[in-house]
Amino acid sequence: MEEKKDLADRTDDLLASLRKAQQVAESAWTPGEALGEIIAHLARVESFSGTAVTAEHVRARTRQLAERLRAAARRAEAAGLGLNLGGVFGALEWHDLMLERERTVQTPSVRAARDLVRLEISWLMPPAVNGDLTA
Repeated sequence: MEEKKDLADRTDDLLASLRKAQQVAESAWTPGEALGEIIAHLARVESFSGTAVTAEHVRARTRQLAERLRAAARRAEAAGLGLNLGGVFGALEWHDLMLERERTVQTPSVRAARDLVRLEISWLMPPAVNGDLTA
């Protein structure tokens, strides 16, 4: 029994260390890195189950990523790089509202909100990043 408790304590310590490392790494993201992680997060969500618990976890992580983007945008602005992220933040707020209202990640309105976030982000990316190699 003592061995199981020790293993559980070590597991908890490891998870806490990983969370701290993630926070430190994310705190130094550039706006592009934050936008890329938001797109990756939204892609992962497509295959998630439609439960209310899942929606709450997605909502929490999306809010966390939005805060990381805000911090990255502030750092970029302080360095003299003004970014117009109003559309992205508006789309993220709409996504958050739809998750709160629908309580699932699988309804058409929540999917449309994810698509809107992707669209707003795509307008910020150079053509080659969006797959348009002819530009």
